[in-house]
Amino acid sequence: MRRSRRNLIYLGLALATLFLTLTGISLSLFAKPSSTIRNDLSYIARKGHHHLAALQCPNSNHDHPEMVYWKDIPSDNSRISPFTWYGGHETYITFDSDMGGWNNIRMAMESILVVAIGTGRTLVLPPKKRMYLLDKGENEADNYHEYSDFFLFHSIVREFVGVNVITYEEFQQRKIDEDWEEADAVPFVTAAPPAEGVFIIPKAPGGKLEDLDYFLKQENFPPRTFFDNNPTDVLANAKERYQEIRAGRSAQFVYENKIARKRVLHFGQSGRGEKKKGVRMLTHSYNYVFFEDPQADLWSKRFVRDHLRYVDEIFCFAGDIIDEINEKYPGSLYNSFHIRRGDFQYKETRIDADEIIRNTADILNETDIIYISSDEKDKHFFDPFRQKFHRVYFLEDFKHIFEGKINTNYYGMLDQVIASRGERFIGVYYSTFTGYINRMRGYSRGQNNINSYFYAPLKFKDEMNSYKSVNGGGSWMREFPIAWRDIDTGAVFFDDDN
Repeated sequence: MRRSRRNLIYLGLALATLFLTLTGISLSLFAKPSSTIRNDLSYIARKGHHHLAALQCPNSNHDHPEMVYWKDIPSDNSRISPFTWYGGHETYITFDSDMGGWNNIRMAMESILVVAIGTGRTLVLPPKKRMYLLDKGENEADNYHEYSDFFLFHSIVREFVGVNVITYEEFQQRKIDEDWEEADAVPFVTAAPPAEGVFIIPKAPGGKLEDLDYFLKQENFPPRTFFDNNPTDVLANAKERYQEIRAGRSAQFVYENKIARKRVLHFGQSGRGEKKKGVRMLTHSYNYVFFEDPQADLWSKRFVRDHLRYVDEIFCFAGDIIDEINEKYPGSLYNSFHIRRGDFQYKETRIDADEIIRNTADILNETDIIYISSDEKDKHFFDPFRQKFHRVYFLEDFKHIFEGKINTNYYGMLDQVIASRGERFIGVYYSTFTGYINRMRGYSRGQNNINSYFYAPLKFKDEMNSYKSVNGGGSWMREFPIAWRDIDTGAVFFDDDN
């Protein structure tokens, strides 16, 4: 990825950032020149727009703009962390992938990526490997994955001044002097694991936490429930915002200068049968990483929404399938379910179809069109749904649209996107698959009430339709509106008239 050229750019930007941090001058002066943006990709949509903001569907009748929840905010491209190239050299984060299912893998990677962009470190993606349950491809080569198979990392690197991502092979070629492989897991992983603590990124290196230094020592925090339907303003000072994000956790790790100087930080992850140093990063990035600077916090959340999204073909085929449903039932809106079965360990969620229907009787009507995403292999399990509702669809009903055109390991992600577009969505608590569907709904609807429900356990049924504060170590069980609420505050959008 053009290492020498990029390193010179980073060195200059690091010096400029230090100066700008001290003087308060805007970083927008350092937007990446358009000539450096790769222009040979088919999905560059409009002149002046970076192609990450577009959705191009060469195998469809049209480009499905209705599927786009991400936004084009060119001013975000020029933001860089004040810690970039701290100590005069490029710094790195390496990590192990989570050993669970896809949405746990995605969640852990997202949290580590936000640490990397927040601290100005180059993220080193793990080597291509098999991932749990993503091994259903007919061709063996399709069962070995790297993150760029699912996300647009190559485009992100080309379009963002302050974001750098490299492969593990490229990292090895650089022959970093530090004996990083033998080092223990990064101190903050064990000192403040996600279940117990928060990773805090200061406004700038070399100084104390202006609003938090004393406050971190206090114990009289309000209870988490204090913030339910009472969200903290997104531009509030760090003290006020930290009260909410802390969510009952007692530990914190501050990204101090001695850590910032380390060439390589490694996130080791514990997992299935492997003796690894580290902890499981089963958490949302917005629940784990806290920025003292509120604008940096909002930028990180927009970055995840606008750029850490599935590759185009997943959204394109989802759009084709939704089109077919709409053509068969014009004027009608479908409602969607995610019904988790398979190896799900939470017994209170393993209820039969009749009970699921009873639990949601006040939400749905018999005339409704239903789309069901599920890992249940026995399709007779869903006979009560077919008897109850006007029409019930599954992904397999639309194979004529995508079969042979998309990697079979994308099917679960395709299922998620379709389910996320239901007028009402009903999922299951504890499922990170359901969680990401709700995240996409939050991004597209941008409000506290996203018209989503849980069919089990019933005590959580309506939780997604009001503001609930993050749940500390248990936040992985669902998504929270802090991920999408007011995150465009202060953002400068593209103007078609300019």
